Amino acid sequence: MYCKICGQTVNENQKFCTNCGAPVEHDASSAKNENAQQNDHAQDNINAQQGARPISNENAAQSSYIPLQNTGAPQNPNMGMNPNMGRPQNPNYGMPQNPNMGVNPNIPPYVAPPKKENKVLVAVLLGILALSVILGLVSTVRNIYKSVNGGTYNSAFKEKEEEESDTYTTVGEEDDDSKDASDENGANAKYAAEEYNGPYDYLNGEWVVPVESAFVSSSGYVNSEYLGESMLIAQTTDLSRGMVLVDNGFRFINSDASDINFAPEARCADISPKGNSIFYVVSTEARDGYEIGKLYILDTDNGKTELIAENVVSDSPVISPSGKYVAYLKDMGGENFNLFIGGKDVKEELVDIELSYPICVSDDKTMFFTHEADRSVIAYDGALCYPIFKDPDIKSTFINTDCKEILISGTKGTYYYKFNHDEEEKKITDSEIKGIITDCLSQPYGQIANTTFCDVTSLQNILYIADDQSIFAINPNKYGVTMLPHSFSDLTNIIMKGEGENRKVLYSYGGILYQFVFDDEKSLESVFYEDKKVDSFVSSFDLKKIWIISDGELYYLEKDKATLVASDIPSNVDPLGDGIMWNVEDNWLYYLKDGKLYRVNTTEDSNQVVSKDADVLTNVYGKLYYLPKARDSVYLFMNGEFKEVL
Repeated sequence: MYCKICGQTVNENQKFCTNCGAPVEHDASSAKNENAQQNDHAQDNINAQQGARPISNENAAQSSYIPLQNTGAPQNPNMGMNPNMGRPQNPNYGMPQNPNMGVNPNIPPYVAPPKKENKVLVAVLLGILALSVILGLVSTVRNIYKSVNGGTYNSAFKEKEEEESDTYTTVGEEDDDSKDASDENGANAKYAAEEYNGPYDYLNGEWVVPVESAFVSSSGYVNSEYLGESMLIAQTTDLSRGMVLVDNGFRFINSDASDINFAPEARCADISPKGNSIFYVVSTEARDGYEIGKLYILDTDNGKTELIAENVVSDSPVISPSGKYVAYLKDMGGENFNLFIGGKDVKEELVDIELSYPICVSDDKTMFFTHEADRSVIAYDGALCYPIFKDPDIKSTFINTDCKEILISGTKGTYYYKFNHDEEEKKITDSEIKGIITDCLSQPYGQIANTTFCDVTSLQNILYIADDQSIFAINPNKYGVTMLPHSFSDLTNIIMKGEGENRKVLYSYGGILYQFVFDDEKSLESVFYEDKKVDSFVSSFDLKKIWIISDGELYYLEKDKATLVASDIPSNVDPLGDGIMWNVEDNWLYYLKDGKLYRVNTTEDSNQVVSKDADVLTNVYGKLYYLPKARDSVYLFMNGEFKEVL
């Protein structure tokens, strides 16, 4: 059977899809989950709205479950994709409205931040105990401490008043079997992590990531409160905090994996990608099929809220990357709507007097928005508005880190624009975009037109897959695109290095590893390696470490030399799916073989067993985890080793 969300093969005994975390619909529970899983694999783009709009978008569809993981990573691009497309990424989505949320015009009360734990006192206490009592008493005290501090929610906004919860735990100690496996294979003696300094490593600081529908933090806390529930997830680009939408409302997720119901009455909300702010709208009135309400901004550091505007169309706001500004549509009465920019401690400014929906807003107060009357896209430079292109049937939209570049794809073609006051239409291809290839964090932004926030300095550093399976990149110094000489369906793997001086792509095709360097004047394909047949390859994000797979053998490739590092690689091991992955956290390669998990570096003697029971290897935001054959637990890579978190 197959997951109805991402198309991944699942077993009858699985409760959740190992690829995207979606609850698996078994025969007995199909009726129960029917309303929560209505994604159609034949539909390449889903526009998930948060509420009715004054003028409906006929192309918009509703969805109540959209997993958001690092779907752009070439090592595992099946996550969140349309399986009928041959593995291109499906563009990310907006945040749909939960119609069961209550409507309350009252502002949520201020909630104070928590008192910080006295870590120094605890450390001193434990030190004294360690010197004065036997090991058994120390262990007892430690268990008591964990039950008091690790078993209850660590709310970011209020004192720890909740009762102890079985769904919020700390990561357990390594079990005896895993220790035996390490000792038997010399893993602890031989293994040494290697530092990786390339782009798109989001795991250097505190983080909290969704794993199999639970949340795990770098501090070792696990929140499984919503295990098995449908949810939408949006996180900051440093992965330190996030926000989810579950059946009964929005929740803020802090760096300790605590979930805080920050606005019980909210009808829509979003977290700033690079800041510490959340906007939300509390509905006050329903008018002619759409809702208006009060717009607030929440400071996630202290829990304070500030009223920004009233009579705001609920599904309209978007927030700038740092959270400084919010753009929104206001109902002025008498079928009049105006577009505004506001924010915390800033004066509200009128942008447009038409019925217009913001696509994105920058921290410099520039923005893109759409006129609903003709579906034209307008740029606002902070003072003037000017049209840049028109397409009545927008399918997907991509924006870069600072929201100064935009790529919009529709039935009439694909358009690209960056702020330079040039009002000409910038159509770059007649094709519609069906997916992207990138290792950067990409996630939903805004609430209309399938807008995806891509954490890249420029959208020119991403590969795009068109509906005809062609692959291209945007030219940096002139408008237009450069096409790769092969279609996406013909390649066994493809990885792009976009950041830095030269944009370069590696891909395997017809048993040969090719390199393609983008150059405005002369972009050419060249053979990178061909001495051995290349069935596929795996690489670090910066393309400095490359492993090739040839006839079941794994080789490390350095210049023209291929060094054998592992043998008898299963034929079903596929870098585009589960089974073999480079780990950004230690710069090593991991792979499955005969029910075991191995890791290997650049030589054969570096090959070692990590686990004797591993059946699925996958990742989220580039962070590796594996599942044993019984699917009764989850092991996440943390602090240099895999630890059981579920």
